[in-house]
Amino acid sequence: MEDPAAAEAVRVVLGVALIAGAQIFTATQFVLEESLLERSSIEPIEVVGWEGLFGLAVTLIGMLVLHFAIGRTDAGRLGPFDVVEGFRQMVENKVVLISSFLIMISIGGFNFFGLSVTRSVSATSRSTIDTCRTLFIWIVSLGLGWETFKWLQVAGFVLLVYFTFLFNGIVQPPFEFLRPRQEVEELLPEQPIEHN
Repeated sequence: MEDPAAAEAVRVVLGVALIAGAQIFTATQFVLEESLLERSSIEPIEVVGWEGLFGLAVTLIGMLVLHFAIGRTDAGRLGPFDVVEGFRQMVENKVVLISSFLIMISIGGFNFFGLSVTRSVSATSRSTIDTCRTLFIWIVSLGLGWETFKWLQVAGFVLLVYFTFLFNGIVQPPFEFLRPRQEVEELLPEQPIEHN
């Protein structure tokens, strides 16, 4: 018999690992987008279009592979990899259909505005602004009752924002010994040169 506590711990570790992996992919995407926008005259809306087509192609291929490998089996029928059942549920349920289109518009807008910030300023600035998305998601989740308020989350978010700002040079370390040496020397008043 499987230990429920161990199974929960495995799920938590897997969830954290997946989120960390997603962050690595997102960071790579931001840097590649900045490099692409600096080296070419391609417009952000065109980049979003190409990203959308690439995402659609990868998703369709993945859906078909998983449908034939898992979704058509007895264990997989009516599950998340059953494409036929998923399509039926989407077209029969108006809420799911409308929310699917709203999500597409939201993601397209998010990527377009993010790329516009990357082109105008930098990927680092975009990641700093993107930090606020976490706050808004948390506030909405609290408002909908999907989460309960925890002070540890507030402390974690404050640390996340502070160290993001610190890394990007928006704020300075609070103690002089933590600052880079060159910066400390710039802050010191110039000493008059004594002539003998």
